[in-house]
Amino acid sequence: VHAALCKEMQILQAEHGAQLFNGLRSLHAPILLLDGHLALLGFQPPDVCKATEILRIGKGECISAPSLTWLQPAIFTAIAQSTIRYAQLPPAVYDRVIKMPHLLMLTRRAKLIQSLPLLNSCEGLVCRALAQAASAERHRPNTLVLEEGCTCAGLHLLVEGTVEVTVTPPETSRTAYASRPASSKAEASSRLRSSQRPRGLTFAHVHSPELLGVIDLLGALVERGRVAHDMDSSAGKTSKLIELPDFAAAHGANVWSITAVTLLLIPTSTLLHYLPIDVLQRLAIVAYDRGVVRAALCDECLVRHERAIRQEQLRLNATNMQASGLTEGRT
Repeated sequence: VHAALCKEMQILQAEHGAQLFNGLRSLHAPILLLDGHLALLGFQPPDVCKATEILRIGKGECISAPSLTWLQPAIFTAIAQSTIRYAQLPPAVYDRVIKMPHLLMLTRRAKLIQSLPLLNSCEGLVCRALAQAASAERHRPNTLVLEEGCTCAGLHLLVEGTVEVTVTPPETSRTAYASRPASSKAEASSRLRSSQRPRGLTFAHVHSPELLGVIDLLGALVERGRVAHDMDSSAGKTSKLIELPDFAAAHGANVWSITAVTLLLIPTSTLLHYLPIDVLQRLAIVAYDRGVVRAALCDECLVRHERAIRQEQLRLNATNMQASGLTEGRT
């Protein structure tokens, strides 16, 4: 299959603002986006005369006439939001081998998203849009999946497996590793290999399905909302949270895979574009409650850690004193 795809696919490039197709019937070949972003436009009621953005997809996503019909039949065109590189896949190979697995995968993702208690009030289109925009990650057991202090790019949906949530003790958080947070997974993995990073202090185990990053992402969005309100009050305008400068959320804990795990990363921009305000409010409330619990668990873990260090130090001191007494007695 891979050989047939590589043999017949075409690598193309389009400039910012280019239209890739006009009407699903003109999308003759599936498109695999290699670099950049695409905006999918369509008509949504009640305004069926004005095109609106249905979905924005990024690198690694594949679109075809069947998948777009599943997502939203009203989609009729795709506009490049930057200079993009994409591959046109051979239609015959896609239809014969890939189409049904692709649609089944998207359907399973959407059903899983809608089954989550925090997102079960979302409409079908919202869940399908989140499923289409999500990117999959797979990790082996005993792997650092999310690193404390690194950028939180969205919500991670734990699809399969079990993870362990840990916090880095204060005495190791600045000395055993570089003080600058890793900016990418590659850098985090490199740092892990070079320093043989310990797991830290465990305070939770999480099983699938579950959303990871709710505390950190929604906490940052709430804080950014306060900043936006202050800025808008002084400037007399309205700003979008994601467009404000220096927006960043950071992971407040480490996440290690205990078993082989599969994650879906749903980008922050997609969440803000599609989630209704009542769902975002519910997530913010849950983030606050979970943040309080996490802070308490972290404090308890740190207290136990410090107690263990003191007990070990007392044991060593007693051993040394005993050894010193025996030496003096022999003398």
